[in-house]
Amino acid sequence: MPYEKTVIEYEPVERTEYVPYERKIIEYEDRKRVEQVPVERSYTDYYAIEYITEYYPQIIPETKIDYVPVERIENRIEYYPVER
Repeated sequence: MPYEKTVIEYEPVERTEYVPYERKIIEYEDRKRVEQVPVERSYTDYYAIEYITEYYPQIIPETKIDYVPVERIENRIEYYPVER
């Protein structure tokens, strides 16, 4: 039995299959929003303090010389400040 060698030739076929797959991409987009955030601030207020100075009479005896050469004692009044 003779052995025959046969070669089968195929036509070249080009075929592309697309297999679906998922991939995740992180993209950044600009968003503007208004947000109310509690902020602690300190303000300095001033209030008026009124200092009232009253004067109390203090009688101090002193000598006074008149044009007539007679010495006599006369009372003089001085006021001392008192703050309240």
